[in-house]
Amino acid sequence: MRLRTFLALTILLGLAAAIVLLLLPNREVLEQSLRVGTAIMPVWGAIVWAFALGVGVAVVFHVTGLGRSAFSRARSFWSARHREASRKAVERGLQAEREERMEEAIASYTEAVEKAPYDFRARMQLGDALRKSGHAERALTEHQHARALDPASDEPRHALALDFLELNELDRARHELRTLVERNPKGAAVALRQLRDLEMRAGSWEAAERAQAKLDALLGKPDRSKPDEWARTLGIRTELARARAHAGQPRGSINLLKKIVKDDPTFLPARLLLAEIKADTGAVDEARTLLVEGFDLTGEPSVLDALVDMLLRRERPEDAISTLRGQVAARKHSEAARLALGRLYSRVEMLDEAADQLNRLYEETGGAPLAAYHLGIVEERRGNGNRAAELYHEVLVPEKPVLRSIVCSRCDGGSPQWKPRCPHCGAFGTLSTCLGPANGRRTESQAAAPLYPVSRG
Repeated sequence: MRLRTFLALTILLGLAAAIVLLLLPNREVLEQSLRVGTAIMPVWGAIVWAFALGVGVAVVFHVTGLGRSAFSRARSFWSARHREASRKAVERGLQAEREERMEEAIASYTEAVEKAPYDFRARMQLGDALRKSGHAERALTEHQHARALDPASDEPRHALALDFLELNELDRARHELRTLVERNPKGAAVALRQLRDLEMRAGSWEAAERAQAKLDALLGKPDRSKPDEWARTLGIRTELARARAHAGQPRGSINLLKKIVKDDPTFLPARLLLAEIKADTGAVDEARTLLVEGFDLTGEPSVLDALVDMLLRRERPEDAISTLRGQVAARKHSEAARLALGRLYSRVEMLDEAADQLNRLYEETGGAPLAAYHLGIVEERRGNGNRAAELYHEVLVPEKPVLRSIVCSRCDGGSPQWKPRCPHCGAFGTLSTCLGPANGRRTESQAAAPLYPVSRG
């Protein structure tokens, strides 16, 4: 006899004994006659027969399996109804999410989970919607439930990594992404991108470079036909060189930066860093040459600003002035060079010369806001308050472009000074000086390269 059968019989006998003990005090009632159809029997006899019949039916259903199949069919029917209701709720949630009605989407997904708690897809959709709405902790809980429902799926791990990133728990996000890469090295492109971006966010440039190398081995090295990936690859290598320079390894840093500049001479973050390290090691003339070449290639005024800073720190203002005057005379990027020269004159208190250069720039660009702003500062310092006020008023007129000296060409975010990376979107080498005509159209004398975007508010 099986243990399960023995336990079932024991429970049945226990129930029978309990019934007998309950009925004995009511013996007089039990002795009364009870008519069942044409038969007459005492009440206690009818109870015993009913109990025996129930036990018999239960035994038959148990032995033949009819009970289990009937229960299974009933449960399946009930589950099918709930699954269908859950599916419809998910569809409503997807429609609401497409229409950016996130609160309604979350409500629909929540209804789907309540109807079918073991529905993997409903859990995933609810977690994703919660994260998009800023509820990262609740999203994390739903994605953990989804992973428990399907431990073999990689999808919850991707979602959990994003949840941890949203919660700024970088170590836990890193663990999830590394697990994904280890489980499926050949199909881990998405996980490797996320891991690379995580390491960039954490400032772990060695780890970011390793992730990028694995991604290159998987997909092939990026080229200039993919500008975002190309710039990101160069940017990681540039920041790795910066980290090595700070760690007291200038030679290794210089060699790495030379390779980057050779691969892309117009990539300014690497060129400016290389010039900075060269100057710090005493090779000031080499640094100056690097920066002049960078300006010739790109026309970016911030390159000349870096040149001016380098020479002024070494008390060589005459060299800075002569270099910038030469760039203005070359007329290749005359507006950008004139802006840098005017700002240099202003820094060394040559206010008349600064006013002359900035006034010419103001006229050549048709009243560019940046030119008007710097000219206004110089006029104010020269004591020409009325003229300065007029220039400031021009900058503040609503019809003119919003004054932002440095603008990201990718996300249109502004920055008070040039940086290797955009502080808003994190893209490398996308910041440039916002110098252009007031009406948003270029003049023929301006540089052809897309380095002077005019962004309107």
